[in-house]
Amino acid sequence: MSAAVASSVAADPARVAALAARFGAPPGAAPPPRTVFYGSHESQFYRVHLPAEGGSAGGPLKTLVVVHGGFWKTKYTVFAAAHETIAPAVVGLGGWAAIEVEYRRCGEAGGGWPGSAEDVAAALDHALAGEPRADAARVVLLGHSAGGHGALFAAADAAAPVALVVAVAPVADLVACHERGLSDDGDAAATYVGGAPVDAQRLAAACPTRSALPRALGRCDLLVATGGDDADVPPDLSRALYATAAAAAPPDRAVALLEIPGADHYDVTNAAHAAFAELWATVEALLGGTAQPAGGPAAG
Repeated sequence: MSAAVASSVAADPARVAALAARFGAPPGAAPPPRTVFYGSHESQFYRVHLPAEGGSAGGPLKTLVVVHGGFWKTKYTVFAAAHETIAPAVVGLGGWAAIEVEYRRCGEAGGGWPGSAEDVAAALDHALAGEPRADAARVVLLGHSAGGHGALFAAADAAAPVALVVAVAPVADLVACHERGLSDDGDAAATYVGGAPVDAQRLAAACPTRSALPRALGRCDLLVATGGDDADVPPDLSRALYATAAAAAPPDRAVALLEIPGADHYDVTNAAHAAFAELWATVEALLGGTAQPAGGPAAG
């Protein structure tokens, strides 16, 4: 594909501007998030954010489930990752709940492949079964970086249904991740699948592009998003995931690419940045069936 092709989908510019103004304002009052454990390990928990109005006894809410990144390293947590502004911002829009997932990472018992990915699916199932206000028909599963990897596997394997997966700069091709030495120490993929020497078959099995993606696309729509200046997970990897998904998706399945010029790896998940407003406007359009093709030719 041409490097000049940025996106296959475009959001309404007026809605992007309105969201940017809303997200840029101080968040309204909301109850503190509630922590719920879905397993026995200290990292097997999620945090539930609900709007102030109605509390836990109100009506059903569209539900955003957020999976943080960090290349599966324990120094990046649900409390210290690139996504922490998202849940309060989205809940502040009204009509939404947000759930932030923590999971076991490399160096923790059961972390790495496949435990980390299995945790995301387990958390999704536990949260949607246990949260009375979550509308199971309107669930958005957003994963950033390594969290995008877990989100793709969860969309394929969890019992709970998901309407839309938003894979933001996802580490979806672990073979490419390993070959390019992605992550601050350059060892993320190797460590995730068990360390050196790397088992090529195990590495391939841990790639959602080579296993989980067709199953996920049989169940939900997909938005792949990236910043055009992402140096941590380069945009060509997101474009490749989009092209693979678009070719494999059933005819009635929506698959879209959003590449935001000038945004880096962290801007797209920073609710105070204009890039996130563009991302969220696109999510709304896809959920509502109003997303429009971008002005240029679609990627492929």
